[in-house]
Amino acid sequence: MPDRGKATLYLTGLSAAFVFLQLCVLCMGNRTGEAVLPPERLELVYYAEQVAVLLGFALHAALRRRPVRRGLMPGALALLTAGAGLLLFARNGVAGLAALCLTLLSLGCVGGAWYLRMAQAAALGLPVGRGMGLGYAAAVALQYALQLWRGQTALLGPALLAAALGLFLLLRRDFPEAAAQPPGSPQPRRRLVRVCLITAALLLFTAFYNGYIHHLQIRSGDYNVYTWPRLMLIPGYLLFAALGDRSGGRLVPLAALCTVTAALLNAVLAGQAGADWLNMCLFYVAISASVSCYNLSFWRLAAGTKSPARWASMGRVLDSAMVLLCGALRVSALSAPAVLALDLGGLATVLVLMAMNGDLSLAPVPAGAVPAADPGGRPAGDPGRPLRPDSGGDAAAAGAGEHGGQAGGPGRTPGRQRQHPAPPHHGHLQKNRRGDPGGPGAPVPRGKQRQMTLRQGASSAAFVIGRFLPLTRTGFSAKLGSISYGIGVARSRKRRIHR
Repeated sequence: MPDRGKATLYLTGLSAAFVFLQLCVLCMGNRTGEAVLPPERLELVYYAEQVAVLLGFALHAALRRRPVRRGLMPGALALLTAGAGLLLFARNGVAGLAALCLTLLSLGCVGGAWYLRMAQAAALGLPVGRGMGLGYAAAVALQYALQLWRGQTALLGPALLAAALGLFLLLRRDFPEAAAQPPGSPQPRRRLVRVCLITAALLLFTAFYNGYIHHLQIRSGDYNVYTWPRLMLIPGYLLFAALGDRSGGRLVPLAALCTVTAALLNAVLAGQAGADWLNMCLFYVAISASVSCYNLSFWRLAAGTKSPARWASMGRVLDSAMVLLCGALRVSALSAPAVLALDLGGLATVLVLMAMNGDLSLAPVPAGAVPAADPGGRPAGDPGRPLRPDSGGDAAAAGAGEHGGQAGGPGRTPGRQRQHPAPPHHGHLQKNRRGDPGGPGAPVPRGKQRQMTLRQGASSAAFVIGRFLPLTRTGFSAKLGSISYGIGVARSRKRRIHR
């Protein structure tokens, strides 16, 4: 199997294991507390779940660089597995509520590790879109078969244990390229803020119906949100499995926007006779689009931030935060015209922010565009000339790794390496010795051309004199020859540095 196929299989298994655990635990948590809390208070359990998950994500991000990080993951997974097993048999009562809080806290910690691993895979150029989409689709199908279709089956417990064990083994396996991978390009703060606002606006489309169906399920007792329309998540995730890695992910924001707008009908169809199934199908399709969009967006941005562990899971954090905010504002109690006006305002905001981010442009990169330069100073894909060991390029980077950060190794000082990096090689002069700019295609004045020709001729003459004067075997000629040879070599090196 090719390496890319192995990476897809690894990411699919990793995503399926975590998402299956998450879906099953959240489903059991929504039904916890029925024997302890009155019906009007049961909705608070759903919001308490979001708070506990947020605390878990915050704990993972805070402890990521501390010595306890090595023991965090096995302990969190063990606590998650034990809590899930306790929820299977003691879902009601005080013990069930305590188990739920600890389980969701550990779920946030484990989720932070999964999000960070997917962000590392995105930084390495692995197919995270395909792995995420296939993993989510498999987890939804497995949860429906073992937990929702005909009630909780006896196979659910072994399946949860197998998923936890598989997740532990897959998270222990590091990417071999991750250690040598340079940090991603720094992400401007404005771009990160715009992506956060886009995510919040996309989640706003589903906020009304999300609160509406949970409120209806608790109050009526007959309404069930875990029926067959939930399977509409599968085609939504498969769509983004097909589009998530195309053109570097440029199709994802626009595809998500087009799909999420289906949720505009939720407010219109809510309460209509015979429209419940259609409304739930539209809701779940919109959920798959928004989740796929914020996951892939933040995974690809996290490598260029100062705290990848925090930004990799920022989409999921904003999801829980929007649930809490919309619940506090009672968005589900608004009228249909008010919800439509709110959604249309969010749609206009998303369009403006996507236009500012360049997400609405699907044009390919022009063929004549100069790609970004690699650490050696050449544009990507341009072999140029082989770098000299003292030119500050690849050899200097290798020397830095071998000598504990001393660029260039012994015999060369770090200061000189920083003063004379190797600029991109374009086949002609970019800067002369005095620092006058002369970029690609810039005309060089005749006076400068004449001056450069004279300098080249002088250095060549000094080189020739230095080579042949020592042959006269006189002391003065040998000394003059060595000086001329040194001048010629120095001028030749300067000319190569500034080319």
